[in-house]
Amino acid sequence: MLLVLIALPTLAVETPEIAQYPIHVVPQGKFISQPQPDGTDVLTCTDGIYIFQDQKDQNRLIEFRARRAVVFYAQKNLQDPSEQPDALGIYLEDDVIMQVTAGDARSENKFTAERMYFDFQSNSALVIDARLKMQFDSDYPALCARAREIKIESMSTFTLKDVKLTTDEFYKPHTYIGAQEATVFATPQGQSGSQATDKSPVYDYEIKNIVLNFEGIPVFFWPKAAAQVGIGQASTPIKSVHFSSSSAFGSSVETEWDSNWLLGLNKLEKELDTTLRLDGFTKRGPASGFEADYKTDDFFGNLKTYAVHDNGLDRLGQQTSRKDVKPLQDWRGRATWQHRQYLPQSWQVTFETSYLSDPDFLESWSEKEFDTGKEQETLVYLKQQRDNWAFDFLAKWQLNDFDYTVTELPRAGLHLAGQDIFEILTYYHDGYISRQAEAYGDRDVPDPSGSYQPSILNGNVDEGQYAAGVSRHELALPLKIENLRVVPTVIGTYAYNDVLPHTHTFQGALGGRISTQLWHLNDNFYSRFWDIDRVRHIVVPQFSAFWVDCDSEDISQNGLYNISISQRWQTKRGPQNKQHNVDFLRFDSSLTLVEHDIDNAALPSDFYFNTPEWQLDRRPLVNTDLSNFDLARREEINRTYSDHVKASWVWLISDSTAFIGSNNTNIHDGVFSQSDLAIAVQRSPRLSYYFGSRFLNNGDPYDQADSNFLTAGGSYRVNTKYTVGAAHEFDLERGSAAYTQAVIIRSFPQWYGAFSFSYDANRDSASFSFSIWPKSLQNLTLGSRRFNRITP
Repeated sequence: MLLVLIALPTLAVETPEIAQYPIHVVPQGKFISQPQPDGTDVLTCTDGIYIFQDQKDQNRLIEFRARRAVVFYAQKNLQDPSEQPDALGIYLEDDVIMQVTAGDARSENKFTAERMYFDFQSNSALVIDARLKMQFDSDYPALCARAREIKIESMSTFTLKDVKLTTDEFYKPHTYIGAQEATVFATPQGQSGSQATDKSPVYDYEIKNIVLNFEGIPVFFWPKAAAQVGIGQASTPIKSVHFSSSSAFGSSVETEWDSNWLLGLNKLEKELDTTLRLDGFTKRGPASGFEADYKTDDFFGNLKTYAVHDNGLDRLGQQTSRKDVKPLQDWRGRATWQHRQYLPQSWQVTFETSYLSDPDFLESWSEKEFDTGKEQETLVYLKQQRDNWAFDFLAKWQLNDFDYTVTELPRAGLHLAGQDIFEILTYYHDGYISRQAEAYGDRDVPDPSGSYQPSILNGNVDEGQYAAGVSRHELALPLKIENLRVVPTVIGTYAYNDVLPHTHTFQGALGGRISTQLWHLNDNFYSRFWDIDRVRHIVVPQFSAFWVDCDSEDISQNGLYNISISQRWQTKRGPQNKQHNVDFLRFDSSLTLVEHDIDNAALPSDFYFNTPEWQLDRRPLVNTDLSNFDLARREEINRTYSDHVKASWVWLISDSTAFIGSNNTNIHDGVFSQSDLAIAVQRSPRLSYYFGSRFLNNGDPYDQADSNFLTAGGSYRVNTKYTVGAAHEFDLERGSAAYTQAVIIRSFPQWYGAFSFSYDANRDSASFSFSIWPKSLQNLTLGSRRFNRITP
């Protein structure tokens, strides 16, 4: 029996207003009309009903379906609902469906419930035991909700009580957000200042008393949050969860949370991206951090912080002194901030600061950044750049007293590139003046027994403040003789340093460059096997020669000669009517000869075309975190050490297969200083693999073992749910595995899950891990963020 005497919201008035748009009522069977004393009519239907209202001006269609219904009309003596009289409201029960479609049918809200009352005059409703599916764009995941009660205050605002929110459409979702109350606000399409479009309307929602659940288990509570959905993806408070177990860190959980979501900063989604990290390690301790990336038209920057109460030991490398190293303190961490501000009149200012608690923190807790990131610095850099000139100002301080640092107190520079003189000559200038101080850092280091001893560099080796400056001038005469480009060049450099024996240093260089370009087209060359249709061969040879003289005895280089050849082989590939040009083979080679050669096979040499002469006042860059362990890696800038030959190539065997390589060979010793070979194959959309080798001559005189690794890896998509991948590095010099990683990725409805195994022989550390992250996150790094050596 249909219960029509129910407690409804007070929506009726003495003089009922008529809905703005016609309501179409289509009973599926018998119906009963019951006139009311106030002059209205009530239609009762028990065999199914379909009702719809087309709100054309709002570009919206509202549809209702149910087994039983009561329709409240504003007129009396209704006999035929097909006459489409104006309805005031409806009460529905049993398999109730309400569907609101907007735009071009890409966005819709679908309510399913046991009972519902809807008022057409105000577009408001009360929905009991409801399920709501919010599809913001058909190309992206829907947001699903189950609630004890939903109050629809308008088509743009509704409130859900005792709700479960998820992107999983299963009856029992894998993950969901439980909340006492959630309020959803829909931004009208095309509203000024909103990010909504006809294809992607915007929804903001506020949630109270939030509990995050995994497989029904509550794991996180937050009192209040706000977020935004519908712009290409559904918003979720969690970015990733990573469970792992390793010999160095023990069992661990690493989580990343969307701080915008937690702090209600959803309206700043394009300008601000924040992440809260909450981690725990059984062998190390609890840890947390906060990261932020921000960007506007006038500035951009990033912030990184992390702190851990570390009760464990660092495993930093193969040497005994670098295994099981006890940290200098229990509380460890870092704070790094980088910011660039654009100012009027072509000025810009950069602020940067970096604090590390101890010398080994970054290597132990963020190895990828330690290996490949920039130097940790604290500075202010001001620059004005217009056309071909720039003026800059640098102030740099030592914040981490254990680091080697050259402070600038301050430094001012002037730079000019490619200035035309009388349409004949071209002039370049690069120079600066500075007040500097140099210190190698002050810290203790572990000996083989694990005890800390004073470093050989302790005492800060501080030379005090000194004045330094460099002014480099280059004057070139570009000439074109037939097909040759000839550029005679003269270079003069003055350097000043008031603590060196030679306070004033003068250097001169005289030489030039000759280059040309040759090409040949073979229209008759065709190979179906190699996918080649015509070949154009382009050759760019170049010769440079410079003679350098200096009044400093420390610089013995007198002559420098370089010949390089850059070659390209081009062809056409693709279907006959859609062919495109491609460089299927590139091969670059160069030979450099140096008078008064410095024989150093361990360091790969290089020749810099734009600054061929020996550069004054260019200090070696030292990896200071390794300098006290006899592992310092010197990288001299713009200095050619010895006679050498270089070559590099890329061969695109097909659009899905590439063979690449390079080498740097010391001519005197006839050994490779560095060599790389690799082949990468995209066999099909499901299968890809990689094979490669890397050799680097060891520059450490105390350890004669070179670095020589073979690497192999690949991935295969088994089906729509599973993808597997593996990678392995083998150390040929030591005859053992160096690093191994394997991973299985599982695709859930709106999430990814991955199980991975890795073994690091250098640290004798094995780890197992499991990670989950939403599909909306495209740039997630798989596995622990501490290492990630092979997996991108």
